[in-house]
Amino acid sequence: MTTPEFAAATAKRIEGLLMPGEEVRYAGRRHWLSYQRAIGCYFLTFIGIALTLMLRHPDGPVFVLFSSVNAPGSERILAEYAAVLFFVLGTLSTATTAVLNWTLIMAITSRRIILRMGLIARDTTDLPLGKIDIVMIDQGIVDRLTGGGTVIVRTVSEATTSFVAINQPTAFRNAIISAMEDAAAASQNSNASGKSA
Repeated sequence: MTTPEFAAATAKRIEGLLMPGEEVRYAGRRHWLSYQRAIGCYFLTFIGIALTLMLRHPDGPVFVLFSSVNAPGSERILAEYAAVLFFVLGTLSTATTAVLNWTLIMAITSRRIILRMGLIARDTTDLPLGKIDIVMIDQGIVDRLTGGGTVIVRTVSEATTSFVAINQPTAFRNAIISAMEDAAAASQNSNASGKSA
């Protein structure tokens, strides 16, 4: 899905939140690095399986999950349990991150930035474009290499909102700055037309 198509799809999802004349200009997506905990758990699962295979007896089965831990080969059994534990944790982490990514909306409209998250209980944050003071990008080495990062928005009242593990953070920041400039120009034009009338 292209960026304009994704913005149009996001506009349909938040249609009830938009004010008359307000349009979605850009919609942010989460980066695949938002699954880093799950990836770490699956990596540890792989290590547990590798240790199990290295420690198994030549004539025994690969998995003996319910054997006595004090029996010979207890190291192998502990490696099996660790592999299963990390696999379960990785699966839970994948599921929760997928739900968060599916329900998360990061939209830049012609008037504000909308951050909405939650499946059952929803948390919505609105940042009016006229109140935004600073827009920053925080990227580590891995973020720079993979195209992800965190966009931090600070308002005039010193409140900060972070858009964590966002895909293409520079494009998201540029869309915020462009929307701020357009909103400021529209405000100046309306003030000038009001004074001339």
